[in-house]
Amino acid sequence: MWPGPDDASREALRARFTASPVPYAAATFERVAPWLDRYADDWRAVRVETCRGLTVERRVRAELRPRIDACLEDRQGQLAALLDALDEGDAASVAKAVPAVASLPPPRDCGARRYLNTHPELVTAAPERARALRSRLHEVLAGAAAGRYDDALARVEALRGELTDDDDAALRAQVLRAHGNMLRRTGKPEAAQTLLGEAMVLAGATGDDAGAAKAALSLMFTLSDESDRHAEALLVGKTAELLVRRLEPEPGPLTAEYLQTLALALTRKRDYEEAATRSQEAIALLEREYGALHPRTIDAVSTYAVQLIERGDPEGEALTRRVLEDRREVLGAGHPKVTDALNNLGAALANRGAFAESAELHRRCYELRVVALGPEHPRTLSALGNLSDSLMHTALADLPEYNGEALEVGEGGEGGEGGEGGEGGENGETLEAAEGRVVAALRADPRFVEAESLARRAVELNTRLRGPQHPVTLRAKDSLAAALRLSGRQEEAEAVMREVFELTRARLGDDAVETALAGLGLAEILGDLGRVTEALERARAAQAVLSPVIEPDHPNMQLTRQLIEVLELELKQEQAGAATRP
Repeated sequence: MWPGPDDASREALRARFTASPVPYAAATFERVAPWLDRYADDWRAVRVETCRGLTVERRVRAELRPRIDACLEDRQGQLAALLDALDEGDAASVAKAVPAVASLPPPRDCGARRYLNTHPELVTAAPERARALRSRLHEVLAGAAAGRYDDALARVEALRGELTDDDDAALRAQVLRAHGNMLRRTGKPEAAQTLLGEAMVLAGATGDDAGAAKAALSLMFTLSDESDRHAEALLVGKTAELLVRRLEPEPGPLTAEYLQTLALALTRKRDYEEAATRSQEAIALLEREYGALHPRTIDAVSTYAVQLIERGDPEGEALTRRVLEDRREVLGAGHPKVTDALNNLGAALANRGAFAESAELHRRCYELRVVALGPEHPRTLSALGNLSDSLMHTALADLPEYNGEALEVGEGGEGGEGGEGGEGGENGETLEAAEGRVVAALRADPRFVEAESLARRAVELNTRLRGPQHPVTLRAKDSLAAALRLSGRQEEAEAVMREVFELTRARLGDDAVETALAGLGLAEILGDLGRVTEALERARAAQAVLSPVIEPDHPNMQLTRQLIEVLELELKQEQAGAATRP
């Protein structure tokens, strides 16, 4: 058991992390070691309490001793497998080290009669084959906890191929569940759903309520993660709820996991108020069970904060600031999850128009990810795109029409009362001239120039590394289209944005928020090109999708309303002009 009688395992892990090329590895060891110490102390405490309860205080029934020993042996095997996985010292294992150790099943469960009675996989005097199979399952789960999903998938596929109907049913259900979870992690949700459903049925048929509940929660999460499967997720959630309540009459960690998964399904259903309530309940349970600084608690707060930010709720910013400070304390300032909080806080600041601060945070996020993850890591590329967007908005925010000093432009224009080009307003400036001045100002702004350059780079790298149809690639193209439009290259912008819209619609359907936002971007460009009828059709379709799910004062809704008003006015002017022509 960690750290061993001569501290050999501690020093071996310290040496591996210190030698790791990951820049924050040494600091991570200093943070993970206390978690390992607490886990080992808890394990030893349960063993001592069991012996005292049996031999001195006579409060532990003798028939429970073998199951307690089997549970402690199982916990020891899980810890040993995780230490072996962390000993790789690679980027994935270093990044996952603290959350992985903190999320190990607690040894204290081994002293709880209810837990022992609801976990039939803790077989006493298990045959050698069963012990060997469980040991290999621990290796699979440890590899996944350390972030090596492809390796874990290969291991669990090999393990599953060796199982027979004679092997313990609870163990077979666990292997099926692990296989399903690895398929989900590696981007195969449909295959994952099949295996998780089989795991739930097999565990339930053998009376393994705990295994059935965990499989149901995994299936529920997998279905919830797809925008159009929330109804199925909620249906599976009914089964999960019954099992969880049976296992935890007093709500605990499993209840918190159920509430978090339910919140995700409700969010996909666009029932945001109910989702917020369930998220808050889950966070309260996790704080009571683990404390506010446990990685699981912090992750739950972060997920809830992101949901609030996406809805334009200002509370999301406050919660994200809390997440940022907590992650710095628990994981260290250079950890990739700290950059997630920086990114989310940047999004929250952008929502309230603090674009310069948002750009600063996105730049810090990008620079930290380059160091921590490398310049071509998927999360680094996401940060690159976010930096491009925030710089573009910062440049726009300094233009007169964005800071409240509206440009005085004439109402005349092509087809208007002013005749060809229009006579302009009081300052003699036509709309066309004003737009040209804006384009010239942006092209001369170093922030905008950098934003466009970063957008092109983001499209190039994401297309090469992720493919032209990947959602992140499409977001990068969306940003590039915006830059092209603002710099006066509308035809090129339309070609890029139409590709984004069509590919998003083909993947998610007409009723998806992502499709609506892409359609809104296309509508803006079509309006610039004078194709008002088509632009208005796209903008109204976007409004119909966004209105039920986004707060009225959210920037996206304000933009939608303003665009529709402008397009309706232009259409009326166009129709009036057509009516007066001979």
